[in-house]
Amino acid sequence: MSVPFLSVKPRAIKLKVSPRFPAQLIGRAGIDVTKQNGDYYLDLDYNDFPTIGAVPAGATYALIFNPATGQYAQLPISLLGGGISDAPGDGTIYGRRNAAWVATGGGGLPEAPNDGILYGRKSLAWSAVPAAPIVRDMLTAARTYYVRSDGNNANNGLADNAGGAFLTIQKAIDVIASLDFSIYQVTVIVRPGGGGNLNGGNLLKNYVGALAPIIVGDETTPSNVVVDGNGSSAFISDNVRPWHIRGMRLRATSAGSGFDASSGGIIYYQKIDFQTFNQGYAHMRASGAAIIAATGNYSISGDAGFHLLAVNNGYMANYLAGVVALTGTLNFSQGFAYANQGGVLYTSGMTFNPSGATVTGPRYAATSNGVIATGGGGVNYFPGSIAGSVSNGGIYG
Repeated sequence: MSVPFLSVKPRAIKLKVSPRFPAQLIGRAGIDVTKQNGDYYLDLDYNDFPTIGAVPAGATYALIFNPATGQYAQLPISLLGGGISDAPGDGTIYGRRNAAWVATGGGGLPEAPNDGILYGRKSLAWSAVPAAPIVRDMLTAARTYYVRSDGNNANNGLADNAGGAFLTIQKAIDVIASLDFSIYQVTVIVRPGGGGNLNGGNLLKNYVGALAPIIVGDETTPSNVVVDGNGSSAFISDNVRPWHIRGMRLRATSAGSGFDASSGGIIYYQKIDFQTFNQGYAHMRASGAAIIAATGNYSISGDAGFHLLAVNNGYMANYLAGVVALTGTLNFSQGFAYANQGGVLYTSGMTFNPSGATVTGPRYAATSNGVIATGGGGVNYFPGSIAGSVSNGGIYG
């Protein structure tokens, strides 16, 4: 028996499910649900979360967000270290060191040492702050400063008028000491009436540069520019590089010398007029390997205890073929030229011209290994009314 073949054509079957409305959205702890115009909004409500005073220990997790991956992850709370604890409540003063409380010694932070040095904090210790390096004005050309009786030390010293010049020589010296000359010359011009430092002498200072600075007044008429030490020497060089002093009258109405060089200080001079000094002092005094040397003619119009005084290995050189003009009535009670304790006076070539002058006192004294070298000038080489003397290893010749 044959069975008839039944042909069936397949057909697609579609299922359509329609949800029933209204659907229910229920907020749990920390989630608020609001409906607006048929839309539902889900928001975190932070007020539903409890507040804790410390990070709990154990296997608690915190949810963190990684902006690099855009994903959330769980972080074991133990990795947070348990939070920051309070300092011990034992009355001791504590400070933080990393995550730990460290006692500061019970008395708080100590004061910095009271020794005049600037201090700053390094951790808990005071450390001295290094001094700022000195920045010098480096010259690119020769420079001239001016000193006038109507000047002001608040000026810059660069103009020859009341609004630009300094009032005192000392101010010019101080400014020069702050420069870097490089290869250029620095000159101080002292106008008539300016430069008298009536409260003390002018202290020469070391400088940076190849050429010795020059202080010059009136080389034609030195008496127009008067520098009075008034209780000190007019110019003092103590362990200082060479300076040139020219064209002025030096005097000291009470104590002090005209030039006083010590401990290797060096002064070169010319066109100087040495006026009256106290009989206990000298027109020029060199000691301790210092040098005072004439570079040209000069004059003497006042007396002193000594004109030339070299002691304690000091050296004084007046060896140019120059003339020293003497005027008036002059008295050098200790000796016109005096060398003591290894001091050396080398005056070969100078002519001391007392024409019209009256000079009293010993001509010279060389004592205690002091040396006076005149280049064969003889015993009457120096002016005076009393013969010179040599004693205790002194040399004169």
